[in-house]
Amino acid sequence: MNISFSSINYKKIELLQSITLIIIVFLLSEFISLTFISVVLLLALWSLAIALNQVKKPGVIAGNILAMLTSAGLFIDIGFSDTVNLFVAMLLLSTVLKQLISTTLFHFKTVCLIQLFLIASVYLYQQSLYTSLLTFIFFIANIATLNLIIRPNQKLKNALSLASKSLLMSLPIAFLLFILLPRLPSFWSLPGPGIAKTGLNENIDPFSISKLSNSSELVFRANFKDKKPSAPYYWRSMVHEEFSEQTWKITHRAKTKNRNNITNSDSEYKYEIIAEKSGLHWLYALDYSRSNTQFVENKYAGLLARNKNLSQTFKYNVSSFNLNNIQKLSSYDRNINLSLISGSNPRSILIAKEIQQISDTDEMFFNNLYQYFINQKFVYTLEPPALYGTNKLDQFLLESKKGFCGHYASVSAFMFRSVGIPARVVSGYLGGELSTDKNYLSVFQYDAHAWTEVWLENKGWTRFDATSVVSPDRLYGSLSQSEANKEEFLRNLDFGLLSLQNFPMLNWVRLNLDSIDFMWTNWILGFNSQEQKGLLESIFESNLSLKIAASILSGLASILISIYAFMIWTKREKFNKPLEREFNDLKLWGEKNQIPLGSGVTPQAYLLLLVNKFEIKSKYINQFINLYIDTRYKQIPLTIDNQKYAKHLVKIITKN
Repeated sequence: MNISFSSINYKKIELLQSITLIIIVFLLSEFISLTFISVVLLLALWSLAIALNQVKKPGVIAGNILAMLTSAGLFIDIGFSDTVNLFVAMLLLSTVLKQLISTTLFHFKTVCLIQLFLIASVYLYQQSLYTSLLTFIFFIANIATLNLIIRPNQKLKNALSLASKSLLMSLPIAFLLFILLPRLPSFWSLPGPGIAKTGLNENIDPFSISKLSNSSELVFRANFKDKKPSAPYYWRSMVHEEFSEQTWKITHRAKTKNRNNITNSDSEYKYEIIAEKSGLHWLYALDYSRSNTQFVENKYAGLLARNKNLSQTFKYNVSSFNLNNIQKLSSYDRNINLSLISGSNPRSILIAKEIQQISDTDEMFFNNLYQYFINQKFVYTLEPPALYGTNKLDQFLLESKKGFCGHYASVSAFMFRSVGIPARVVSGYLGGELSTDKNYLSVFQYDAHAWTEVWLENKGWTRFDATSVVSPDRLYGSLSQSEANKEEFLRNLDFGLLSLQNFPMLNWVRLNLDSIDFMWTNWILGFNSQEQKGLLESIFESNLSLKIAASILSGLASILISIYAFMIWTKREKFNKPLEREFNDLKLWGEKNQIPLGSGVTPQAYLLLLVNKFEIKSKYINQFINLYIDTRYKQIPLTIDNQKYAKHLVKIITKN
């Protein structure tokens, strides 16, 4: 049956679709070109203005011209190499253009169907609990819009209610499939930026790492299984051994070389990391680490990496050992960690030589360099002064003496190398915020840190971090908990709940929201193929494939039967008055015996009619009539015993 467009309140449909689209645009604005997003937002606002009767729809010619111009701008702005973002951008643009020119029911149905794919595309970029709840609301709004199109006379409230019930009833099926269907890896990885607020960079400019202190984005969470190591927590991510002018780089060998597992496990401790998406494939771990998680590679220098970029939340297990577990240094490693550029930062070299003169051993130089930073009263700051030109390490060491961790790590490694002691810069994160239940640590972008690792004979690689003597309280907890840097931290931090941590109530809300998000991330997003296999093996033991298939079929059947039974139960006739159900049973029995309840006939008159027709059972019917009159007309409260007796009478009367 065709429904005329004039018979439906299409303004409600346009309004729902426009609002949904605008919110999706804001959700995707962080990941797609700002220029393109701005254009799409203007078109979405135009559509909203049309729904509010503020402006008119564009004509066919104007719509086609607009489509050609925006499509050309899309390909120019985003390009063809970024295929995932290009696909989402095309989906977004087609949705807003189609919505802008919609004039028929078919057009609005098409927009609804496209929006379903557009809503799902949000999961390519964000999978948090809050994003899931928001997209669930979007799906409700979208299905409600389809309900309004199919049933034009219903109210918006009823359409939303029906859509909510439909999605809620689908959740048991979704949960069953989530547990039992094979967990497949992602088919693509999203490209990610190299620095700014999104993470560390493979090439460290020590004078720009402080930018990360502005961001409160979550990087990863750590959940210790058995024994928990004592603080400080140095989360190693990348090792930078090649020094070029002012930049520390990862060597090609470090990127490509894998390693064998460690044989000595005396100091082993185990934990679990849940890493957020990142533009890099490097992972995070304490000290010298290894992992047996699928898709994780055990890399050079005790590092871990995923075999592709982190396009989604990723959970992996880690076993860590003391950093100085490795006692041998190859000639290649020695040479690369001693190399310097000729003529670079001569004053830093001179100071290092002076410290070496009062140091009999490498270990004494190690301790004396710590003392140098203390004696010269260096300052740890999140707002280091700008340094210009060449020889920035000299400027920092002798002039400003104020720096972030990158300054200290870079100048320390340089000074060690200048006196013949192998050294390298390590980037990662320091510390973490302990959850309210003390079950896990949350590490954020502002916890980004860089330090130095030095090769000492008979000790192996040893951590050297000038931050530990310049700002000791930075070693424990998170940067957000450092009292010495609290004022600078809050001044530089982007606005969010954390920036309001001075308000106890808001800070309590933040911590509890984080705990909820951790449970979602750990149980849902972190439910990978290995965990699924372990769970299913513990449930089914042998004949795994056959039992899983049988469980899926039986589970789906049980859910569908339950839904059908629930729908039948909700449509049942409801009785709210005393003895109403019992009278209805007698009425059905009478209709079965060709004595229907006529219009205008009172219950008492109908019961007397049954007495006359069924003399054998008249005794019991009269007793029920007396109970009915006392309860319904004389307003005598119905006792539990009388209720049971009434049921007993009905059972005797209706029995053949």
